[in-house]
Amino acid sequence: MTDLPIAARAALWAGDATQAAEAADKLRAQGSHARAINAGLRAIDGGLAGMAGRHEEAAAAYRDAMRQWREIEAWFDLAMCELDFVRFVGGESPDVEAAASEARSIFTRLGATSFLRRLDEAVGLPNA
Repeated sequence: MTDLPIAARAALWAGDATQAAEAADKLRAQGSHARAINAGLRAIDGGLAGMAGRHEEAAAAYRDAMRQWREIEAWFDLAMCELDFVRFVGGESPDVEAAASEARSIFTRLGATSFLRRLDEAVGLPNA
């Protein structure tokens, strides 16, 4: 069960919305209502909406997912969700900037340099 959110994120990062949606559908079909599963599904929904150009819908889904990750204190998952928010919604909104900042703080604290590079790339920093 825990591999489906990872498969969905990998598909999103590869630009394959169909495969990401299939992973989300399989996860929903399992019927689990665990808080982490629900947060992961909202993040997948955000990525799919962002890929389709529905940025307001994507932002709402990501804000909900981030709230849920904070509530269960799943910091790495929160940072990954924030990275995806920056990647798939982007722009210069205060929400995106705050997500990037918090993700940077979490990845730095964890020593996750490869994810810091991905974040730099997503926000358009030079030498990313």
